[in-house]
Formats: sequence, C-alpha cells, structure tokens
Amino acid sequence: MLNYLGNSITGVPLLGTAADLISGALPPKDPRQTALEEFYNLDDIGRVAEGELMAGYNPVSGNPLDPNYGLQEAYQERIDTIEKTLADKYPDGDYSDTELDERLAALKEAKAKEKERLDLFSGDIQPDATDLDIATGVLTGDAAVAEDAQDLNLMDVRDEMADIETGDASLAERIAAENRAAAEEAQRIENERAANARENARAEAAREAAAQAEAEARAVAREKARQPAPTYTPPSPHYDRPSGDNQGGNTGSGGHRSPGGSGYGPHSR
Repeated sequence: MLNYLGNSITGVPLLGTAADLISGALPPKDPRQTALEEFYNLDDIGRVAEGELMAGYNPVSGNPLDPNYGLQEAYQERIDTIEKTLADKYPDGDYSDTELDERLAALKEAKAKEKERLDLFSGDIQPDATDLDIATGVLTGDAAVAEDAQDLNLMDVRDEMADIETGDASLAERIAAENRAAAEEAQRIENERAANARENARAEAAREAAAQAEAEARAVAREKARQPAPTYTPPSPHYDRPSGDNQGGNTGSGGHRSPGGSGYGPHSR
C-alpha cells in the first residue's frame, strides 16, 4: 500500500526508498569482518558453531562502532591455560595419557592462521613504502597488502590457509558438512543407547519387584504350612451314680457281689 501511494503521489515507491536511505546511512562492512565470516563456520547469531575449536566465541565483538576483530586474545588465553596445566600436571613432559598437548597444537595453529588472515588488512596507511620495506619485501607501509586483499576471493584465501586447493572451498564445505553429519549421527546413536539403557533398567526393576513379591508370597505360604492344624477334643462322658449306700452293683446287704457269679461275697452263707 505504501509503495502504491508513493508511486501515485511522488512516482517513487516509499518502502524501497526508505530501505535505500537506511542502507545508505549504515557504514560499509569492514573487510576484516567479511574475512572472519568466511574463515570461521558460524551459527545463526554470528558465533563459532558447535563442534569447532573455538565454539561459542564471536569473532567480531565489542563496540559496534569500534569492534574487535578476531579471536587472538581468546586463543592466547586458552593456550596459556593449557600450557600451565601441562606444566603443573605433567612436569616430565609425558603427555601419553592426555590430549591437551594436541589441543594446544591445534590452538596455536588456528591462532596463527587467523592472524595471517587479519594481517592481510593491516597497514599504517603511510604514503610510501620505505627502502627497508622494499628490500625486505614487507610492503605494508602503504597498506599495499590491504589494498591487494580487496581484490582477493575470500573463499580462495580460506582455501589457501586451510591448504585446500579448490578455489571455492567446496571441499572444505563438504568436509565440514560430513563432519557435522557424523557428529549428528553419533549423537543420535548415543541418544538411542541411552533410551535403551533406561528402558532396560525399568524392565529389570519391574522383574526384581515381581520376584520379590513372589518370594514374599512363598515365605508366607511356608509359614502357614509349618503351623499345626487345630484339633477337636470331645467332652468326657458323664453319668449319674445309683442312689443309696450300695454302689458297684451290690444287691445284698452287707457284702459285695462276686464278680464271677451270682453268689454273694464272704459275708454271705
């Protein structure tokens, strides 16, 4: 709509004009920033991507109007830290059980390559190179290196620093992509392994709980089996004695009846 109104009134699209004005007001991108963006593999917010040696660092930092270019100080801090650790923990120089020495070498190499790249844009902008500069081949007195670098293909520069002769860094980009894919695949495998381990642990815990419950049930059953069964005791028989003085089947007076016959005892005739 704004473009339509602008065209109708002034013959110039307003949005396009505003964008042109804003872009024209911004300073041009410093060639060092462009070089660093080409040199490093950066994420969406301008930091060195995960998996890289200096992951998480921003190669261009500080005041936007006067930023710091490069990670020379960050490299040196990490180099100093590792060198101190190696000196403290491995005074004999035997690094067979650590990878810090390899990390130290990688940091030093990367620091030197970044410095070499940034030096392409160095120079004190003096009018002319001195005789000494010409004699030694150091032609930075008049920023010759920086001026020549403007015409360089930045991808070619990165290839040269990485010892890759592809011209457009296609091999470097392919290798980086393959490394990222390998890292992602390794992470996926690790996630699956962790998930399987958790599932196996849950299943093992369930089996142990079931076995414990079964063992407790068997123990209760054995305890019940050892207890005696309740018994029934009938009451003792009870009968009434005959009335009178004669007991035990006495039918006569004065004596007992003989157990073997119908006669009387010794008191009878």
